[in-house]
Amino acid sequence: AMGLTSYHLMGHSLGGKVAMQMAGDAVHTISKLIIVDIAPRLYPPHHTKILDALTELPLAQIRGRSDADKRLREAIPDAGIRGFLLKSLQRSSSNDYRWRFDLAGLKRDYDAMRLSPEFRQPVHAPTLFIKGANSDYLGAQDEQAIRAHFKHPHFKEIGGTGHWPHAEKPALFTRICQEFLEQNVLSKAPDNDSIN
Repeated sequence: AMGLTSYHLMGHSLGGKVAMQMAGDAVHTISKLIIVDIAPRLYPPHHTKILDALTELPLAQIRGRSDADKRLREAIPDAGIRGFLLKSLQRSSSNDYRWRFDLAGLKRDYDAMRLSPEFRQPVHAPTLFIKGANSDYLGAQDEQAIRAHFKHPHFKEIGGTGHWPHAEKPALFTRICQEFLEQNVLSKAPDNDSIN
């Protein structure tokens, strides 16, 4: 819509899958690509319990975010995940609560979102994969599939972070991304780089 012919693209988790899909389509000219804590593979359905808990939350009865947090605690014990999700809980104009995201659509299309992106062509754009050290979304077992689709992959791991390295260590994450975008990464031999 903006008429861009070349651009950098970054995506985290499902956004990373979308970015990989775009890079693998023949119609996009991506200069550099950054994929955050996700791999080009099928993932197990480990979000089903979360989606069910969000669906069962009685939004008409919620008195505030702290009330929603309390009601979700049993189904979603991780306070960080609850906090992340509750950022998308908002008041509507009629003063009740609703989700900013399409929860029904996420539930409906969840199986499709778990799939690996489809690549019509190899991705020649230099691509940086950033892994949260404590996350299991991206690991050494994914390197072969990455190298099969990405001709210039590079890998960075951010210690002390999980699936949200950009939120957990934003200054370091930003510096890593800026350095990647500013350097001539093709001069670096990709074989010297691997997932830890």
